[in-house]
Amino acid sequence: DFELERAKIHFRGLDYPEAKKAFSKALRSATRRGPHQADVMYWHARTLGRLSDHAAARKAYQTLRQKYPASSLSRRGLFNSGLLSMDKGDYKIAAQDFQRYGKAYKRAHDADEALWFQAWSEYRSGQSEKALTSLNRLVKRFPKSTLISRAEYWMGRIEGKLSKPGRGTAWLRKVDQEKPHTFYGLMARSYLALLPGDATPPGVDSPLLFSENADATSQEQVPLSADQKLILARTELLIHLGFSDEAQFEISTGRKKLTDVRVLYQLARLARVAEDFYTAQYIARTQ
Repeated sequence: DFELERAKIHFRGLDYPEAKKAFSKALRSATRRGPHQADVMYWHARTLGRLSDHAAARKAYQTLRQKYPASSLSRRGLFNSGLLSMDKGDYKIAAQDFQRYGKAYKRAHDADEALWFQAWSEYRSGQSEKALTSLNRLVKRFPKSTLISRAEYWMGRIEGKLSKPGRGTAWLRKVDQEKPHTFYGLMARSYLALLPGDATPPGVDSPLLFSENADATSQEQVPLSADQKLILARTELLIHLGFSDEAQFEISTGRKKLTDVRVLYQLARLARVAEDFYTAQYIARTQ
């Protein structure tokens, strides 16, 4: 279909306003002819999402599911709806989307990923108990998933926050022992090193393992408490390994816990690196 392919060219060229016009035109044509309507509807919804028109994109995906419930594009559209809600910061709705996806597509190749996003959205929306239940389900249902270390790490973190430090520490030690050279193995070790009664692992003088500017975060320049070191360590590690979303989460929660202006400025620097410009600007304006 010429109109559809031309619209996709605009989309892949990142010209989303033109893509929106082209997909709208193709959608009108497909409505008359029928054969490519689902494809056009899907790409039209994706374009609306790229334009940050979350409400219109979600509505378009919903219409796609209603008209073509058996289409693989409807499945992908439901997954994308959850991602859109996360992008908007509406984590309760995102959790519902991914839960609906898990029930409707239990055998999908990305069912484990949907369950992870459900758990993460529940955690971000303050539903820690639900998040823990979802993570437990992920570990049991998908034992060979590449997300197991991530799930177990966050189970440890959440158990600790729910006043279950013994169980939380056990999960973190499991990740550290079974996946010592992975990202979450390093994260678990860094976290465990600063817990009461835990010694710093041999050869690690500071949890700030990957600082590209040691002077900016050195203990000699700014005396740091254990909590402050942990926040900065996790943030730097996440940034270094490319986990910008989780780095931004650490920054947003860390900002509420830090009071020393010098440490806050360090956090603002990390926020800028993680492309969390709102937090960086907020700290600069308020300190």
